[in-house]
Amino acid sequence: MTKLLLMATLLLAAPCAGRAQGRDTAFAVHKLFSQKRAKGLHTAGAGASLATEAATLRGAITGGLVGAAPVVLGLRQTGRYTAEREQDILSRYAAGTPIPADVRHALRRKYFHRTAQDVASGAQ
Repeated sequence: MTKLLLMATLLLAAPCAGRAQGRDTAFAVHKLFSQKRAKGLHTAGAGASLATEAATLRGAITGGLVGAAPVVLGLRQTGRYTAEREQDILSRYAAGTPIPADVRHALRRKYFHRTAQDVASGAQ
C-alpha cells in the first residue's frame, strides 16, 4: 500500500517540477542580473568618489590613477549585466534556447532562494 501511494505521489509531482524549474531559473537570472548591476554601479561610484577625493588631496594625476580601476571594473560589470541582455536571455529561454554558458556558470544556489525582501518587493 505504501509503495502504491509513493508511486502515485511521484507521478503526480513530476509534471509540476518541470514548470516550477523554469520559473525558478528565470527568477534566478533576474536576481543575478539585478544584483550584478547594482554592485557594478556601486563599485563605479565608489571608484569615482575615491578618484575625486584623491585628486583634491594629492593632485589630478594620482587621483585619476587611484580611482580609475574601480570605475572601469564597475562600468564593465554594469555593461555586461544590462537589463536589455537580461530580457533577451529570458525571452530566448522562454522560447526553449538554453541560457548562455557565462550566465549559467554565474548562477549559484543563493540566486534561486526567495528571501523576505524578494517576497516584499513582489519579485516573481
